[in-house]
Amino acid sequence: MKYYSILLLISVVLGICSCKNQNMEKNLFIVKDLLGQNLVLPDSLIFFNSDGQSIDVTIQKTKYRIVMYVDSIGCISCKLKLAKWKQFIVDVDSLSERNTSFLFIFYPKMKKDIFYALRNDNFTYPVCLDLGNKFYNANKIPDDMMLQTFLLDKDNKIIALGNPIHNSKIKDLFLNIISGGTGKTMHKHLSGCPTVRVMFPIWMMCTLVETD
Repeated sequence: MKYYSILLLISVVLGICSCKNQNMEKNLFIVKDLLGQNLVLPDSLIFFNSDGQSIDVTIQKTKYRIVMYVDSIGCISCKLKLAKWKQFIVDVDSLSERNTSFLFIFYPKMKKDIFYALRNDNFTYPVCLDLGNKFYNANKIPDDMMLQTFLLDKDNKIIALGNPIHNSKIKDLFLNIISGGTGKTMHKHLSGCPTVRVMFPIWMMCTLVETD
C-alpha cells in the first residue's frame, strides 16, 4: 500500500492521469515499474569539484538519498537550475537533520560546460561525471528529464521520483516523505477530481500540473 499511495500521488502531480497527456500510459508504467526498485550506483563513479579536480568522496549510507541524473542533451544550465538545488538542499537539511544525502550524476558531452555551470552558480557540492554512462546503462533511467530524479531509502530503493526543482508539487512530496510523512500534503490536489479506470484500479484524474 505504501508504494501504491506514492504512485498515485506522483501520477497526479506529474499529470500522468490527464487525458491530455499523450504519454499517459507510458509514463504510468514507468513510474509503477520503478517504484520499489533498487537504484544501482556503480563503483566507478568519479567525483569532481567545481574546478574540475577529481576528489575522494565516500558515498555514506543515509536514511534517504536524492539522486539526480542529467545527460548532455539540450541546455545544461536550463536543466540544472543549480541555484534552486542549493536552496532545496538547505530545505532538506533543515527537515532531515542532515540524514539525507545528494548525488548528482552527469553524463556530459563537454565537461567544461558542467564545470562552467557549477562555478557560475557557486555550486560547491561534489558531483559525479559518468563518462561511460554506466549509471544510465545499469538502471532503467527514463528519457524524460522530469523522471530522472529519484528519492531513495537507506537501501537505495526508489520510493519517489520526479523533478523537485522543475515541479513544486514533486518538491512538496519529497519534503513530506523526508520529514516523516507519507505524501499526505498532496491529497489537497485530489479534491474535486473525477475518477477514471486506467488499466489499473480506480485512479484520480486531474489535469496536467505545469512545471515551474
